[in-house]
Amino acid sequence: MEYLAHTGGARVQTLLEHLEGTAELAEQFGAAFGSGDFARMTALAHDLGKYSSAFQRRLRGDLGRVDHSTFGAQAVRTVGGLIPAYCVAGHHGGLPDGGGTADTGDEPTLYGRLRRKGLPDCGAYQNEITLSTAKPPEIRPQGGFSAAFFIRMLFSCLVDADYLDTEAFMSAGGVRRGGYEPIAVLRERLKAHTAGFFPPRNPLNAKRCVILRTCEAAGAWGRGLYTLTVPTGGGKTLASLAFALEHAVRHGMERVTYVIPYSSIIEQTAEVFREVLGDGNVLEHHSGYEYDDSGEGATPGGWLRRTGTSPWWSPPTSSFSSPFLPASPPAAGRFTALPTV
Repeated sequence: MEYLAHTGGARVQTLLEHLEGTAELAEQFGAAFGSGDFARMTALAHDLGKYSSAFQRRLRGDLGRVDHSTFGAQAVRTVGGLIPAYCVAGHHGGLPDGGGTADTGDEPTLYGRLRRKGLPDCGAYQNEITLSTAKPPEIRPQGGFSAAFFIRMLFSCLVDADYLDTEAFMSAGGVRRGGYEPIAVLRERLKAHTAGFFPPRNPLNAKRCVILRTCEAAGAWGRGLYTLTVPTGGGKTLASLAFALEHAVRHGMERVTYVIPYSSIIEQTAEVFREVLGDGNVLEHHSGYEYDDSGEGATPGGWLRRTGTSPWWSPPTSSFSSPFLPASPPAAGRFTALPTV
């Protein structure tokens, strides 16, 4: 029997193709934070529940809901523990509540689902997929924060890889991604723009130039948490960008993300960045934004911004705080950008 993952008209994607494609992408994403093998193992398990005859009948036209994620969570727990089980269990509906060891199989918590009995037989996966044991990197004990954040990072690898592999099949390989200029090029473009500020023409501009040069020099500092306190009118929009781009280039990072509380300030900041760096190099993401990517009003960066809002691949991104830390697919895939931010 040929086991399918997706169908698109007369075209089909086999389950083996989807699992291997998703695993390859997840491994690439996970490698950025030392978890490539662990992410690959998690991705290989995420759709094992589709090896059931019930799910295969559903793909071929039968109606009815089939739980395909619980089996994969149970399978990956035996080789990887609870962390990948969390991710597999929630790869469609979002990370589940953990629950407790007293939960029974009819409860929707992770512990409940791991105890669930009577799942469809999916043993046929063993003819195509081997789940090898992989260990996560050492997680520092910080009151549970490190473990929780690692789960979100791993979950993002799985969700992003799953959606991208599925999208590639559904669009027959026609997905357009990337197209952004390297961040080193953007740094030089900003320097060329700010060169016109010198020599300063008045005392206020002189102060702004001092702030700008100070931020540029600070970009060479080691990676860490820093604050910038500048009065209104001090030129902190471009000064902070100068720090961010210099810092990113110095430390081999690929993206800069601005998390801002008000949509009006997001719009102002993104507009300044677009004027300096180019329309297609800046992603603006908030509830009121409209994407000009089709029809007569299409803009050169319109499709880049629409496709970029799921994984946040644009070099500079300006957004609310709420899209910054998502827990549900597909937005959870944005976490894959964090190791290079």
